[in-house]
Amino acid sequence: MALDRPYYEIVREERQFCAALMHLLWSDPQNVSKFIGLVRDAYKPQDTSLPAEISKPQDVQVFIEFAYLRDRWHTEKKAERPKWLAGLIKNAQLEAVQDMILQTAEEQGSPTRWDLPKLLPQLLTGWPSMTTSDFRRFCKFKWAFNAKPDLVVLPRNEEWCVAVEGKLESGESSYLVPSVPENLPGAPSPDRVVGQVELQRFTLTTLLGLKATHVVISKKGGTFRARSIGGIPALAWSDVLDKLAPQEAGPARQLLKAQVLATGKKAKYDPT
Repeated sequence: MALDRPYYEIVREERQFCAALMHLLWSDPQNVSKFIGLVRDAYKPQDTSLPAEISKPQDVQVFIEFAYLRDRWHTEKKAERPKWLAGLIKNAQLEAVQDMILQTAEEQGSPTRWDLPKLLPQLLTGWPSMTTSDFRRFCKFKWAFNAKPDLVVLPRNEEWCVAVEGKLESGESSYLVPSVPENLPGAPSPDRVVGQVELQRFTLTTLLGLKATHVVISKKGGTFRARSIGGIPALAWSDVLDKLAPQEAGPARQLLKAQVLATGKKAKYDPT
């Protein structure tokens, strides 16, 4: 039989680990408090808005692939989209081209479908004072409709959230801002690359108004160097699963065992 090794020993799919984490958070509200505590403790107190205690962990929502803007676009009534978009445009400080954005949305549909190089001439005409930083922000507005953190912990009726990126072997993904004319103020742009975490922060904090705390979960933890953001805390998968997985949580414990083997770290209990 070719299937002679358990898949949990060799799995490299990050979504598998995020699914295990979501299961643990969904199945036991106390795990929500434990996980938020892990994230909070990884930050300096002045660097996070996470509460000291979660008063109602059972009311905290957990989502995988949190594509809020993409899905809101497709469920928003067509007649109400301009008003909704206008609010996002204001948050992004793109009022100078609001009419162009609304017209483009009417003609081309969701920003996920927009062609940035083809829109650049319209921006140059309609926004004579536009700088490279302005164009970079416009690009982030368009890309935000595709942004989706691996996992988001979001309480009801509160403004904070935790955005999680699960990593095993992959690095940070990024987006490239199209080239602009040399006479554009600020050209050439000092940084045409927008990192994954920067875009998620723009989406969650700038556009949606949430006080987002970002964390990476990786094989060894430590510090994750996010482009344009700097270092953000990284937890180790083995530590997270060790903290949240009770003795009877078979599938999650199997993943924990795989990560203990992969990193050489010892769990607090025997993950067999």
